[in-house]
Amino acid sequence: MPRERLVVAVRPLRSFFSEERLSALQQEGTSLARPVPWPRIFAEGLAIIVSILLAFGIQAWWEDRQQRQEERILLAGLLVDLRDDSTDYAMAAAEQHRRVLAADLLLSLVGEATVIDEGAAEADPDEMSPGAALNQLGRGPRLETVRVSYDQITSAGISRVIKDPELRQRIARYYARAADITEPMGVNGQTQAANEAFESELRRLGFTSSDGDGIPVGILASNPTLRAVIRSSRSTSQFAAGMAKQLHDVVVGLLREVEAYLA
Repeated sequence: MPRERLVVAVRPLRSFFSEERLSALQQEGTSLARPVPWPRIFAEGLAIIVSILLAFGIQAWWEDRQQRQEERILLAGLLVDLRDDSTDYAMAAAEQHRRVLAADLLLSLVGEATVIDEGAAEADPDEMSPGAALNQLGRGPRLETVRVSYDQITSAGISRVIKDPELRQRIARYYARAADITEPMGVNGQTQAANEAFESELRRLGFTSSDGDGIPVGILASNPTLRAVIRSSRSTSQFAAGMAKQLHDVVVGLLREVEAYLA
């Protein structure tokens, strides 16, 4: 190979291994061998972790705030329902006591004495005519419980909406008790059966309770079946009045608890 070509071929190698190149490689190796800045890495990692936890904390706080607002809205609606229940139970109890008074008036026409009903003791029997007594016995009231807000609470998850476990249990027990009392085999069913038996016996005798006309004492005295139906209606009304009062007392207590919880 000619000398000139050899010089040309060797020149790139000489430039590659020049002092400048070697110095640069040494500096690069030195930089690669520097110690890792662990404090700075730990600080940055800690900042990231704190940011994530803070974000989760804010989200949890916001969700809890939303749930508390939902709880207050639903419980405010429940208060309205409970107040309606309180009024309805008191009216139903009073109506059933008037039915007892009506039965007492009809039975007194044939000389049958009855035990004085405490709920009707303050009423004046002279204010009720025999026709009005018949009408009163023919229309026994139903016990109704408003469940609109409670159904909304249960559909949303009562354990999620209401945080206080004791209040949650009392609300659930109240509606369970109300359902037991007002179910078809409970107070409402017995009242309806008593009404139907009374109306059936009146129709057999040619009367109806809605006419408002009194029944002749002679017919009442000579018909033991009718008197037995009246006594049965009286007993049913006393039982229904007691159940209505029981529910009224329970709902009044629950009302105070919910009001105190929301205060």
